Amino acid sequence: MKSCFRYLSMAVAAGLPLVLASCGGGGGGGGGGTGGSPSGGPVNISEIESLTVTVTRIELQKCEDGEDDDDSPKIVHVKDHEFDPASITIERGDTVRWVWDTDTEHTVTSGAAGDPDAGSLFDASSSGTGSAVELTFADEGSFPYFSNTETDIDAGMAGVVNVEPEDEEDRAVAPRKHDDENDGEDDGDEGERLVVFEGATDVDLLDPIALSEALTTAEVPAGKYCGIRLNIENPRLVLKSDPETVITNVHLTANGRLFIKEEFEIQENMDVLILVDFGGMHLVKAGNSGKYVLTPQLKVDISVIDAHTTFTGEIVAVDADAQIIQVQTDTETIDVAVGPGTVISSDDDADDAADAGTPILLGFSDFEVGQTVSVDGLLTVAGPVNAGTIEIADEDVVTNDVTFTGTIVSVDTVNSVVQVQSGADTFDVAIGVGTVITTDDDADDAADTGATVTLAIGQLRV
Repeated sequence: MKSCFRYLSMAVAAGLPLVLASCGGGGGGGGGGTGGSPSGGPVNISEIESLTVTVTRIELQKCEDGEDDDDSPKIVHVKDHEFDPASITIERGDTVRWVWDTDTEHTVTSGAAGDPDAGSLFDASSSGTGSAVELTFADEGSFPYFSNTETDIDAGMAGVVNVEPEDEEDRAVAPRKHDDENDGEDDGDEGERLVVFEGATDVDLLDPIALSEALTTAEVPAGKYCGIRLNIENPRLVLKSDPETVITNVHLTANGRLFIKEEFEIQENMDVLILVDFGGMHLVKAGNSGKYVLTPQLKVDISVIDAHTTFTGEIVAVDADAQIIQVQTDTETIDVAVGPGTVISSDDDADDAADAGTPILLGFSDFEVGQTVSVDGLLTVAGPVNAGTIEIADEDVVTNDVTFTGTIVSVDTVNSVVQVQSGADTFDVAIGVGTVITTDDDADDAADTGATVTLAIGQLRV
């Protein structure tokens, strides 16, 4: 069945988990340096003009029954002036969730207080009992962190996440995610992957339309899916403060893999749109080096809606070159793409089909502004509706009686069309189920016997 992706829109909700990926390498010492200052720190989305990346691969991750609990986040409790436990050891690809046991605001900031690069790998904050922050660590190493408030720094509120290589026995049985030795393929507990795009296309992560075009229509089997994965490379950053400069010194963590962990389900025998609503992005300027770090781990909401649509309206524009008609309904104007498989008919044609058992089809040239049409088709991403059938109201089909004599110059028995040369003009003549073909001699025979002798299109000759 067909599915397609709509867009990723920027929105960060207070109190929701912010999912980030770790940077490569080890941790790093001490402090300060957070915020959007020239010396480094997180970059606010409002400061970015564009962030363009090349998407090379998009995959859907299918859920497997009986997944074990090894993939569930490891919990660190955030208490007043304390992380509990202060030190935690995980495997590469695991997720750590910091859960607030207090209403006080604290941060989870990479590095240590006093380090000019503090916050360059990750920097998230929350407050309120039950709120949480999640980080997925894609690289091995030791990652110290601290709470970057004056009170917490004085109290020494800090912790460390130690990321070890994956367990060799587990890897032999079922490779886990982010395994560089098998190019990151998740063939184990996370289930089958379905590739829906492979190639190279540039998208601006801040441009919903561009990203929706990259997440192209695909044939997706019914089933339950646990997330989406994109491979991205070649990031190019443009800041609003200097729109003429393209910054290419942007480091992608997790080897340029972008992970979306969210469950959604596609039903049998249903054409659907998969709508992906993006929940944030973490871009950090690393000190005064001019280098930026993009952690491509996203937290999103995914919804699945029926792509099938029907509507009735009036044609307000006809574009023969693009094979698109524009239809005005009671509430909106809709572009309708007419493809080779689109069946175009009229109310009267439907009656004829019922009578004769064979539908009489119309063509794109039969569309005119002002006609009322009923459209049955499929929604697409940021584009026209792909029409399956279009029915023109019978009273809007314009016909004119015409009589002419000429010579047949071609016969198309497949489409039941003959081409007739009459003087300087050449006419295409459609032979329908009600067309009566006779000869002069047949007319004489009819006068003699009282019966009409008819011919078939196959008997016509050039």
